[in-house]
Amino acid sequence: MVDRLHETRSQFDEIAKDCEALQLRESDGERRPNNKRPPTGHMVDEESIFGRAAEITEVINFILSEKDKSFSVISIVGKGGLGKTTIAQLVYKDERISQCFDLNGWVCVSEEFDVKRLIKATIESFSKTNCGVSELSPLQEVLAGTVKGKTMLLVLDDVWNENKSLWELFRVPFKEAKMVRILVTTRNEKVANIMQTTTYFSPTYLPEDSSWQLFQHYAFSGTSDTVPIHLVDMGRVITRRCGGLPLALKSISSLLRHEADEEIWREILDSDIWEIKESKEDIFPALQISYAHLPAHLKPCFLFCSMYPKDYILAKEDLIKLWIAHGYIESRSKRNIIEIGDEYYNELKERSFLDDAHTYPNETCKLHDIIHDLGRLISENEHCSVEINHPLDIQERTVPGEAYHLYARGSMVYVNQIPQQTMKGLRTIFMDIDPNKDYKHGYCTNCTNFSRLWMEDCEDCLGDVTLCNLTQFKVLRVLIVKWDILTKTPHSISELKHLTYLRITSKRLNVLPLSIGLLYNLLALM
Repeated sequence: MVDRLHETRSQFDEIAKDCEALQLRESDGERRPNNKRPPTGHMVDEESIFGRAAEITEVINFILSEKDKSFSVISIVGKGGLGKTTIAQLVYKDERISQCFDLNGWVCVSEEFDVKRLIKATIESFSKTNCGVSELSPLQEVLAGTVKGKTMLLVLDDVWNENKSLWELFRVPFKEAKMVRILVTTRNEKVANIMQTTTYFSPTYLPEDSSWQLFQHYAFSGTSDTVPIHLVDMGRVITRRCGGLPLALKSISSLLRHEADEEIWREILDSDIWEIKESKEDIFPALQISYAHLPAHLKPCFLFCSMYPKDYILAKEDLIKLWIAHGYIESRSKRNIIEIGDEYYNELKERSFLDDAHTYPNETCKLHDIIHDLGRLISENEHCSVEINHPLDIQERTVPGEAYHLYARGSMVYVNQIPQQTMKGLRTIFMDIDPNKDYKHGYCTNCTNFSRLWMEDCEDCLGDVTLCNLTQFKVLRVLIVKWDILTKTPHSISELKHLTYLRITSKRLNVLPLSIGLLYNLLALM
C-alpha cells in the first residue's frame, strides 16, 4: 500500500511539473467554449489601422516624387511587431500607386534569400500566372522579359539577407525595366544598406491615443461607451504597458474581447511577465501573457503550427485533420469532431494567433513571424524545421534529439539522412522533397545491381531509400511525404503501428503496399 501511495504521489508531481511547463491554470478547463463562436478575420483593412496615416502618406509621396530616378530602393526599418508590413500593404493597395506603375508585385522573403524562389515568385506576382521554369538563368531571362520597358513596383516583405552577392543576382533582370521602385521591410538596417537603399523610413511607436483606439477596436468592438468603467480604466493601463507596439496591443486586446470577468483583467494587469527584461523583443511579454491565457486545448494546436518554416501557408482543412491525428481535439457528446476543430481554428484566429492568408478557393492561414518566434520560444526544441541541400547542412542544422515534430525540406539525398540522427520521440515527420534539387549524385544503397548504382538509374528503389529508415520512429503518429517522383513505398511502413495520419504526394505513385492495411490506428490516408 505504501509503495502504491508513493507511486501515486510521484504521478501527481509529474502532472504538476507538466502544468507548470505548459503554463496551465486552474481556470483553463472551465473556460473551454461550449458554443461555436463566429469566425473573425484579421486581414489588413483601413478600419483596423490607427495612427499610421501620416507615415503611409509620406512613403507614397516619396515613391511618386522620384520620377527622375530609374532605380531606387525604399526601406521601412524597425523592430518586429511595429507595423512595417501593415504600412507596406496599405501603400501597395493605394490607388495612386497601382495607377502609377505598369507592374505591381508583392513577395514575402522571410529568413532565407533563395534567389531562384524569389525570382519565380516575382514573375508570378507580376504576371498572375504560374511559372514553370526552375533554373536560375532561364528565370532571370523570363523576369527580364516581363519587366522590359515597363515601370514596376515590387514589395519585398520581411528581408533578412546580409549577402550582397545574392541581392545582386536578384536585381540583375530589373535593368531591363524603364523605372524600378522596390519597397523593403526589414528589422535590420544593415540589410537595407546592402540593398543600396536610397531612403529609410522608421515607423514610430503608436502614440497613446492611437494605441487606445486600436485596443478598443479589438477588446470592445470599437467603442468603450457601454463597457464598465473599471474595465476601461484597466484597459488604459494595459494599453500603456504595451508600449505602442501594434502587435502587442492586438494580441492582448483580442485576448480580452468579450471578457467581462474582472479577475481575468486584473490577472493580466498584475502579471510578472511585464517585468521581463531579457526578452530580445519588447513585444514578447505581452505575447507570453496572451499565450498563458489561451485555453488549455488551444495551446498544443497553436504550438504545432510553429513546426513549419516562417511564412508557410497552412490549409485550414489539413491543419484540423493534423490536430485530430495528434489527439488535440476531443470529441464531445455527439458533435462532429471536424466542427469542433473548426471552432478551435476560429478561436485561434479570433485571438490573433493565426492570420488569414487567403480564403479562395480554400481557406488558409499563416503565423505572423513574431507569433512564430513565440511558438518556437515556448516549445523550445520540440517543434523544428530544417532546410537540407548540402552535406554540411546535416552537421550545421542538426535536429535536436528532443524534437517531437519535424518539417524537413530540401534535396532527397540529404533529407533522407536526417533519420540517422537520434530522435526517438518524433511524433510528426513532414518530408518536403524539392523536385528541382539535384538527386542524381547519390548512391542507391538498396540496389545489388551495380550497373544501376546511381539513383537516376534506379527509380524503383527511390521509395525504399527515402522511407526505409523511418520505421525506427516507433511512436510516429503523422507522416507526410511530398515528392513528385516517388514511385513506391516500402512494406515496412506497416511497422509504424501508432500512425494515425499518412499523406504521400507524388505524380508517379499509383499503388500502396497491402501492408498499409495493418495500420489499424490510421484515421486519414491521402
